[in-house]
Amino acid sequence: MKVLSFILTTLAITTGALAAPEPGTAAAESRNWDWCATSFSCDSDDDCMNQYDCKDKSKSWTFEQQRANIGCGASVYPHSCYYEYDY
Repeated sequence: MKVLSFILTTLAITTGALAAPEPGTAAAESRNWDWCATSFSCDSDDDCMNQYDCKDKSKSWTFEQQRANIGCGASVYPHSCYYEYDY
């Protein structure tokens, strides 16, 4: 019975540690982002910056806003467009 209790306690602690975001990552910083131009495959940030869907969703109409808010590629989706937002 003590062994089972030990295993369950260890499992609960380990699961909680794995679920927490690593310090210094985007998840830990709570940045707001979402996908845009989902039917489009990009090779660079410029590709996504030219997509109306990304401009519209990010509310980025000037080049400076687009450069700051629209990008191409995320870790496991390297050819997908995304945008960051403050709202």
